[in-house]
Amino acid sequence: MLGLDEQGISGISADEMGLGKTLQTIAFCAHLRHERRSTRPFLVVCPLSVLHNWVEEFKRFALKVGFCLLY
Repeated sequence: MLGLDEQGISGISADEMGLGKTLQTIAFCAHLRHERRSTRPFLVVCPLSVLHNWVEEFKRFALKVGFCLLY
């Protein structure tokens, strides 16, 4: 993700289930927010069935990133 961002390229994380997409994405957002001082918003689109998991993972690993829940 960092490599794509450094080149100004967007991407989609489409790995198989269970390979850590959620945590990898949260870590990427935290890195951009704190190391690069990015103020741009991040958009995570996910099925309603895993929305609670995303919220809990953000609270657990990157609470300081901040998030707004829309559904």
